[in-house]
Amino acid sequence: MGGSADPASGAAPGASLGKHRRRRPAGEPPPLPRDLHGFAPLWIGVVLLLALAYWWGRSSGVAGEFQRAVDRFGYRLVPDISSWWERGTGRLIAQGGGWAREVGWQMLLWAMALFLIAWKRWRHLAVFAGSVALVKVTVEWFPTAGVQGSGIPSHPSSAAAGVAMTLVTAVFGFAPPGRWRRLALAGSAALCVGLAALWIATRQFTSSEIATGFAIGFAIPFLGFRVFAPESVFPVAYRGGRTAHQVVQGRRLEAINTALREQLGIQPVAVEPFALTASGGSTPLRIRLAGGRNLFAKLYAVNHMRADRWYKLGRTVMYGALEDERSFNSVRRMVEYEDYMLRYLRDNGVPAAEPHGFAEITPEREYLLVTEFIEDANEMLLAPIDDAVMASAIDVVRALWDAGVAHRDIKPANVLVRGGRVYVIDAFFCQLRPSAWRQSVDLANMMLMLALRSDSTRVYEAALRRFTPEEVAEAFAATRGVTVPRQLRTMVMRDERSLAKEFAQLAPPRRRIPVQRWTLRRLTLAGALVIGFCAAVAATVLNLESISFSP
Repeated sequence: MGGSADPASGAAPGASLGKHRRRRPAGEPPPLPRDLHGFAPLWIGVVLLLALAYWWGRSSGVAGEFQRAVDRFGYRLVPDISSWWERGTGRLIAQGGGWAREVGWQMLLWAMALFLIAWKRWRHLAVFAGSVALVKVTVEWFPTAGVQGSGIPSHPSSAAAGVAMTLVTAVFGFAPPGRWRRLALAGSAALCVGLAALWIATRQFTSSEIATGFAIGFAIPFLGFRVFAPESVFPVAYRGGRTAHQVVQGRRLEAINTALREQLGIQPVAVEPFALTASGGSTPLRIRLAGGRNLFAKLYAVNHMRADRWYKLGRTVMYGALEDERSFNSVRRMVEYEDYMLRYLRDNGVPAAEPHGFAEITPEREYLLVTEFIEDANEMLLAPIDDAVMASAIDVVRALWDAGVAHRDIKPANVLVRGGRVYVIDAFFCQLRPSAWRQSVDLANMMLMLALRSDSTRVYEAALRRFTPEEVAEAFAATRGVTVPRQLRTMVMRDERSLAKEFAQLAPPRRRIPVQRWTLRRLTLAGALVIGFCAAVAATVLNLESISFSP
C-alpha cells in the first residue's frame, strides 16, 4: 500500500510527508481523551457525597436527625397506602407472589449474564458480576438513620440498589450509544421514580434509604463500566464484522484527523475502513490525500493488546514453545515494534510497505500506525501466477532469510503482487534471529500458497533456484497445521491435492522436526488457567448467591 514517487522531482514516496508537525504543549489533552465525560463527574461526586455522609453520620448525631427530617418530608408528600397494600397486593405477594417475583428476578439476571456471554462481552460480564458483589457488600455495610423509635437497624434499600444496578447493566451492556441508549436512560429514570414513589407510599422504605440505595446501585456499576469497559474500547454494537474493529466515526475520527495533521504532518482528505475481512488484530484504514494519493493505517487499541495476550497464552498452552510468544505490555510497545520491523525490513532490502511512523490517539490506549499504500496491488491468489511472480515470491523469502527475519504470517492477505513484483505486508508477527525451523516455515507457506494456483513440481523447481533441496526438505519437515496461518490452512485443506505431502516427496527425505515442546512454563500456565477458571466460577457463584441469585 502507498503512493509512487513524483516523476518530476524524483522524490521517494512519502518525502513530502512529515512537514508542519506540531508539538502538543504540556497540559493539553490528547486528540481523544479518556472516556470520563458526560455523567462520569456526576457519579464521582455521588461517591464522594456517600463517603462524606458516612463520615458525618459516624461523627455527629445531627446527620441522623437530618435524614429523619428528610424521611418525614417524603412521607408528607406521598400519601400513605400501606394499609391498602397490606390487604391487597402486599398480601398476595406474602402468600406466594414473593416466590414468583424472586424466581423472575433471578431468571432476569441470569438471562442478562447469558446474553453478555452470547455476545462475547466478557469485560461487561466481569463488571456486572463485580458490581453485584460490591453493591451487596456496600448496602449491608452502609448505615442510615432509619425511623426514630423503631429499634430496627436501618440500611440503604437493597431493592433500590438492585434495581439500579440491573438497569445500569442493561443500558451500558446492551443498548448501543445514541438514540437507543437515550431512550433506555429515560425509561430507567421513569421506572426508578415510579418505584421510589411506590415504596414510600407503601412505607416499605424511607426516602433516605431509597436515595442511598439508588446512589450506590447507580454509581458503582456506572463507574465500573466507564473505567473498565469504556465505550471507546469495548463498544456495544450489533453490526456485523469482527469485534476487533473499532468504530471510526464521530470523536474518534476527529481525533485521528487531528493526530495525523499535528504528529505526522499528514493532511487527510478522508479516513475510511479498508479490507476489514482480512484483519482480526487491528482496524485497517485507508487515508486519502489530496491529489488522489493514499496511505494505509492500522488502528491499535487496548482490546487488540489484550486479544494478542490471550492469543499467545493460548498458543503456549496448546502448542508449547513456539518462539517469541511473549505478550506486549502496552499498546505503545505493539506499535513501536511493528514500526521498527517495517523499517528493518526496508533497510535490509525486503520488499515491504514503506513506514511513515505512528500517531498517538489516546496515551497508552490507542495508536495509529501509518504506512505506504501499495497502489494497484492484488492479493497473491487474486493475481496471475506466472514465472516472474513465482520467482519474486521466492526471492522475498530469500531476502527474509538473509536479513535474519521470520515473517511468521505468510498468507494470501499479507502477500501482494503489483506488476509482477511481490511485497509482504503486516510485520506484526515478524521475529528477529528466529530458530532455523521458524524461518523454514516461511518458505513452506510461500510454496504452499504458490501451489494453490500452480502445481507443486513447478513451484519446487522455482524454489531450487534460490534454496537447496535440503533447505526445502527442512521447511516441510517443520510444517504442521499450527505453523500454517489459518487463512492459508483453510485454502490448503479445501484443495483436492495433498500439497505438503507432494512437496515432501519431491524433496530429499528428512525426519520430522518437532515444533511442540512440553516445558515447565507450558505446564504451569495450563495448571494456572484451570485453577483460575475454577476459582473465578466459584467466586462468581458465591457472590451471586449472596443476594439470592442462584440457578
